[in-house]
Amino acid sequence: MYDLAALKRKISKDGFQATFDFLLSDNLPLQIKEDLTKEHVFNNGHLCLSLLYSL
Repeated sequence: MYDLAALKRKISKDGFQATFDFLLSDNLPLQIKEDLTKEHVFNNGHLCLSLLYSL
């Protein structure tokens, strides 16, 4: 399961820009996108930048 804590660790490890690019990538697995939608990182398929910046 991909949650906010996992996303925060990814940002710490890979950096914000790389994580941002990963989230917008066509290669983002559907399961990860669904998990992050439940966490409100995605809203109607759009990335919630204010939440992402807060991490």
